[in-house]
Amino acid sequence: MALKVFVDQTHLSPGTYLAKLRIDASTGQSKTFDLVIEAGGLDGQWQGSASIQTVNGRNNPVADIDLFIHLFQDNKNGSRQMRGLIDSQETLLWPLDAPLLGHLTDTPSGSYDPNYASRFVISGGFVQPPGDVNRHPFENFATDTNVFALDADTGLPYLTNPEGDRWYYTLPGRAAQPDFMNPLPRFISREVELIGQLVGSEGGAAVAQGDYYETITGMTPQPITLRGTFQLTRKTYSPLERRPFKYFAGIPLNGLSVGSSSTISNQIQVPDRVLIKRLIVVVAQDAAVDKHTLQLTGPNGVTINLHGGEAVGPNKSVIFDSGDLPIDVFTLLDPPELRGAKPLPTATSAVGLDLGLYETRLRESLASYAVRAPRQSLQAFSDTDSFGTWRLRYANTDSGAAHALLGWSLLVYGTPAYPVSG
Repeated sequence: MALKVFVDQTHLSPGTYLAKLRIDASTGQSKTFDLVIEAGGLDGQWQGSASIQTVNGRNNPVADIDLFIHLFQDNKNGSRQMRGLIDSQETLLWPLDAPLLGHLTDTPSGSYDPNYASRFVISGGFVQPPGDVNRHPFENFATDTNVFALDADTGLPYLTNPEGDRWYYTLPGRAAQPDFMNPLPRFISREVELIGQLVGSEGGAAVAQGDYYETITGMTPQPITLRGTFQLTRKTYSPLERRPFKYFAGIPLNGLSVGSSSTISNQIQVPDRVLIKRLIVVVAQDAAVDKHTLQLTGPNGVTINLHGGEAVGPNKSVIFDSGDLPIDVFTLLDPPELRGAKPLPTATSAVGLDLGLYETRLRESLASYAVRAPRQSLQAFSDTDSFGTWRLRYANTDSGAAHALLGWSLLVYGTPAYPVSG
């Protein structure tokens, strides 16, 4: 006879609980069992939506806001901190990732209230910098696209996109390349706050509900305030499990030439500590499939044979994936990073971006890759730290011609291995 014990952890704070289970039989016999219950926190991937009831205090009908949130909970003894991220890659209405910061709320003084065991507050948002900030005469647009230039009126350095929108280096927070996602000449921000708690489960998955607050600034003269409720269902216990950390080798546009019967070693330095759950290696090169070999060596010193020169297909550019998790790399990764170890044309300080050449090379890149299992499984890197130097050894076995390693990249799926603190 088998006995299964199900424990409702809805109102349990994270931690270890000891309990005793006593079973009395009709024969007069009884037996007591010691139970150890590990109550997890709020870590994981949560998916759901926010239902909006009011906009600026009025009952205006507004579509639901989709939510896909990664939550990290600090498991240090006594800590109640949480961090999170609204994932822009998994949601339609979030063009940028929204970092979140919060905490588990304190239990009210007096008697213990189980309804507060998992109650949390978490908030955050993002700011989009201005796009087109042209000055008078407004009908004149810049013609020097993607080229460093100086504004004749102000002397400020700027870049422009193909539409002529200007990106000024001196605006606050402009330390990185522009993305031109905001077409308006002013900052746009979204601030969101979720106050809720675990309320039960659906099909064994935890469900959280609560109040949703959002403020959008910059779209209209006055801020837009949204009020409503949210419901989230936990999909996995590992945050960022479906989102890869991407690392690209620094290789010139035309690749690294490798002479006949010669080898070359190229490396990627991974700065993040990620506990690897799945590893994908993307390689672009121009030798025939039976005229080269590939080996990957990780920071742990393990070397894996990716390709041994077997005539397994016509493709010269391959996504090596052991396929140990049900993830479709073609649908989750964005071009050109999708299969993009192979560099694409970029603008230089003297010459603008050749859009025709860029689009041609992009189409060629997207059409040339195949997904293939490596000769040895990449599982040797599972549950190891991604931090450190990764080396790809490319051997040109063609005795009659030189070939080129055009590029390679690593896509690391896993959980950040650093503690949540500070």
